[in-house]
Amino acid sequence: MASQWENFLKNLGNWRGSFAGVNLDGEITTEVPSILTLSLIDGNRDKVLFTLRRFENGGYDSEPTSNMSQEFTGLGRHTMFFDTGSFSKGSMCLSSISSFIAEYGFIKGDRRMRMVQMYGDAFTFNKLVFIREFRKGSNAQERPALTVEQLLGTWEAEYHVYTPDLDPPKVHQSRLSLKKEGDYLHQTLELEHQTIASKGQIQGNTIRFTEGSTPRNLVLLPDGASMNVSPQLAQRQAFFVEAGWLVSDNERQRIMRNYNDRGEWVSSTLIFERRVA
Repeated sequence: MASQWENFLKNLGNWRGSFAGVNLDGEITTEVPSILTLSLIDGNRDKVLFTLRRFENGGYDSEPTSNMSQEFTGLGRHTMFFDTGSFSKGSMCLSSISSFIAEYGFIKGDRRMRMVQMYGDAFTFNKLVFIREFRKGSNAQERPALTVEQLLGTWEAEYHVYTPDLDPPKVHQSRLSLKKEGDYLHQTLELEHQTIASKGQIQGNTIRFTEGSTPRNLVLLPDGASMNVSPQLAQRQAFFVEAGWLVSDNERQRIMRNYNDRGEWVSSTLIFERRVA
């Protein structure tokens, strides 16, 4: 198992992309071109320079409207980098005195895809910042927008559960079956010791799961991406937030941040899914 820092270094590079604002219906409301660079300082693998330039008034050849930089020599406790270089970070707990934020980063080859889910007053979902990035000089392409049809079938998964104490992850298997009947998506999740069945109503780019104590929205996005969130979080109730990325027609990755009934972050889960039927 590589160290958190070595996993972080898998993100080194010059990444060109954009920051898009997305609402709970999956609609892009704003989009700003960006260039993010992660580079070693003087070739020292213990120091990384982060720079981010945003171009709100034009393309990459225009003057940046914002330019920020930060030097990293370590990582915060709220951050979890996986062996693939993907990561999860965000709020350590759900609190009435601060906003709740969950961020995810996926990386595969010359592509990165990141999301930042933001909740505001009364723990109500506010917006998603959706970031699609491409390594400079590569021929990396954007994936098609995610559709319900792309998710149908049976997916076998291996999921790795990481805890804040940085012990080696616990690895489990699961099986997820998805089928469409009319305007509903039916899913059956087979875990090692239980089976969970649910259904959600398909409304445009959103599948709304209203059964149970916590309604959830699965929002389908461009670039094969998705987010799975509750429109409103509740105190004294365990919950999770999630992002997903269909990296190829039959391969999907998901990242979950899991919180207990005291609102404390207890684990992050990286899920590798492969369609088998």
